[in-house]
Order: sequence, then structure tokens, then C-alpha cells
Amino acid sequence: AIPPAEQASAMVFTGSYGEHGALVRAGVPRVYSAHNHLWLYGPPPDTATTAVLVNVGPRIREQFGTCERRATVDNEAGVDNEERGLAVWLCRDLRTPWSVTWSRWRHFS
Repeated sequence: AIPPAEQASAMVFTGSYGEHGALVRAGVPRVYSAHNHLWLYGPPPDTATTAVLVNVGPRIREQFGTCERRATVDNEAGVDNEERGLAVWLCRDLRTPWSVTWSRWRHFS
């Protein structure tokens, strides 16, 4: 639902390697995460000013001028798992470049 003109500056940011791996396997482009070793792959480009956020807390949403909840993660099989029920956020207007804030988002489990 991101307008075509905005898609070039958009990316996906996930809170865990599970969501990251599933989206990459599904062929979603420009997926990033700061979870465990994925942080070592580096930040999204500073031109990524629009983001779809999955499994993230309010702190990272503060990185953007606006964020709106757009969906909830579910699966067709109705299987209850760690991802089911997670909010999917569409955030715009990156406030501080990723290259400046990247060290803040690293987390381990």
C-alpha cells in the first residue's frame, strides 16, 4: 500500500531474525534487522526514509515523524506462534539517519 513514488525510499525493519528470514525467503527486497548477528550486516541506507516495521518497540518508532499501525501478523493455518498478533507499522519521515543511530538498535536474545 506504499505509493509507487515512495517505494524507492522504503524498506522493512524487523525485530528478530525469524521475521527477517521469512521475509527474505519470500523475496521481499530491502529487509533489515539489528537482531543478533544481523546487526553486523549494517544499517539500512540513509535514503530509507520510509519503513515497514515488524516486531519493534515504541523506541524505534520514535525515529520517524509519523507511524501508523497498518496490519497485524497472522497466518492462514491459525497456528499460534511468536509472530502471530504482532503489529505492522508504516513509518515515514526518518528523523535521524540510520548510519547515526544504528548502534542503538543492536539487541540479542
